[in-house]
Amino acid sequence: MKLLISGLLVYCILLVGACAAVNPRGSDGAVTQAAVAQPAAAEYVAMGSSFASGPGVATAAPDGPAPCRQSSANYARLVAQRLHLSLLDNTCAGATMAHALRGGQHGRAAQVEGITPATKLVTVTIGGNDIGFMSNLAAWSCAQKPEILPVEWRAPACSAGRSDDAVDAGLGQLAVQFDELATEVRRRSPQARLVFVDYSTVLPDAGHCPDRLPITDEQLQRGRAMERRLAEVTAAAARRNGALLVRASQATHGHDVCAAEPWVWSWVFPATLTEWAPGAYHPTEKAMQAIAEAIVGAL
Repeated sequence: MKLLISGLLVYCILLVGACAAVNPRGSDGAVTQAAVAQPAAAEYVAMGSSFASGPGVATAAPDGPAPCRQSSANYARLVAQRLHLSLLDNTCAGATMAHALRGGQHGRAAQVEGITPATKLVTVTIGGNDIGFMSNLAAWSCAQKPEILPVEWRAPACSAGRSDDAVDAGLGQLAVQFDELATEVRRRSPQARLVFVDYSTVLPDAGHCPDRLPITDEQLQRGRAMERRLAEVTAAAARRNGALLVRASQATHGHDVCAAEPWVWSWVFPATLTEWAPGAYHPTEKAMQAIAEAIVGAL
């Protein structure tokens, strides 16, 4: 129970209110536009976690489930606009491979359920939550700079990291699940173009910036290893399954949290959980634009 509560709190903290009852509002608190039903048989189905849904980027998507923190300008919506495709955005902050394959997140069906014979394009950005990439960065940052969090969140947030053994186990399971996901996509829509999109770059190749990234040098090395290995697992899965690989990690390289022009948020939080605001260490609007351009270019 303690682990469950800890994980839930870190999930809420990192994804800026994903567990709160949030209305689809923009940063100024105003409803952006009327809610629009998403297509039941979309030409393009987007799947993934918060690095795809885009918490805090631009404004909240008015047709997106509030707990999923979908942005009106996440890469899937930008790609759909460029390619003139009807979109079903099934991305959701906090999603794991289990949620993509079997559902259960916020009472929602599996993300893959949105794929039909009409689907022409499927993009997937997932795996970070399976290995604890964000929860580790949060736990390490919390330990060094806890004053940014409300007092009642500090103990669970600071203790929610995963061991290296747990990370290794998660990476091993991911490889199997990527294959399962590819098989299921092909079963549902044999002609769909499947695109694996890895995670945008968070950590610098060299150097450190403790003011933005309050972790130790040893933790930074561990984080870099997690980031690199997640990209490797994603790339290998694309090769095995004949999927197109789009390296968001390369499209955003040089714009890490320590860069002169970062395309990822630092160790920051909103004033309240109900505010539409960035997720710590998550991609910005410029990152989403770069990833969308990379996908369109690859296609």
